[in-house]
Amino acid sequence: MAYAAYSEFLGASLPAPTAPRRPRRFVVMSITVPSMEAYHMRRVLANCTGAGILRCIPQPQDSLVQMQVRLSADRVGEVMHQVMACMPSGQIGCISSWAEHLAKHGAPHGL
Repeated sequence: MAYAAYSEFLGASLPAPTAPRRPRRFVVMSITVPSMEAYHMRRVLANCTGAGILRCIPQPQDSLVQMQVRLSADRVGEVMHQVMACMPSGQIGCISSWAEHLAKHGAPHGL
């Protein structure tokens, strides 16, 4: 004999459906700082939620370090604020999409 298992909720409502999550859109921000302050800037970026340093490019002729930072598009304002607050001598460069960054470095389809 087979049994069917079910339950009835009398008067209870089903949970409301949640909106589908949008995929996170990532961007790459370029930040240039004096080389003597690069360590401090790395520590500040490490404390920014969702920001990760992709590469540090030293420019010894100018005593500068260029950092490329990957972060979600909705965090750009927060990271800019942190950079300007702690490093007034820093320069925020171009902001490009993650797909553009990958294509520039040899992954044409953004893989």
